[in-house]
Amino acid sequence: MKLSFKKENPSDYFCMIKRIAIKANGKECGTIYVSWDSFRVMLSVEKTEKLNDGNPNCKWMNVTFASQQGGESDGRAWVKTNWDALRAEFTLHLLD
Repeated sequence: MKLSFKKENPSDYFCMIKRIAIKANGKECGTIYVSWDSFRVMLSVEKTEKLNDGNPNCKWMNVTFASQQGGESDGRAWVKTNWDALRAEFTLHLLD
């Protein structure tokens, strides 16, 4: 899967939070949120028996990774560094 990023312009309400879409093969599968001096990564993943939020109406869910110190470039670097491990651990849900 080819990894890419797309920086999105913040809305007026969330003007202090940058949103960078994580894309696999051109389809969004997660987000990097950057605010002040930290970033948080959220991925859309397929549910499994072990990883389930109890909602029977949806076959996927979001998994959020703990906030870490750094900016936009640090967030992108974290995803690139951990991309193979994330794909091995989770089945990504590609959003249309």
